[in-house]
Amino acid sequence: LKELHLHEKVSKPLLCKNMSSIRSIQNPVDHQYINDKCQVNTIEVSYISTYLQKINMFTKALSLIDFFKSRDSSMLKKLTI
Repeated sequence: LKELHLHEKVSKPLLCKNMSSIRSIQNPVDHQYINDKCQVNTIEVSYISTYLQKINMFTKALSLIDFFKSRDSSMLKKLTI
């Protein structure tokens, strides 16, 4: 972001659905880059439930209710054919 001259003081969220992945990110040996960015508040790693991931509507077989919830929360328009 610095190269694009975008200087924000707020950390960027990095959402992860796997708690063991979040814990492993805290290991500076295996994930030094991510760990360094967390230490200086460039990014903030947080958990997100599988059900709240909007990308699932494109990559998973969802029930109609879950699909509509995902679609509506993404502000995608209903296609008219």
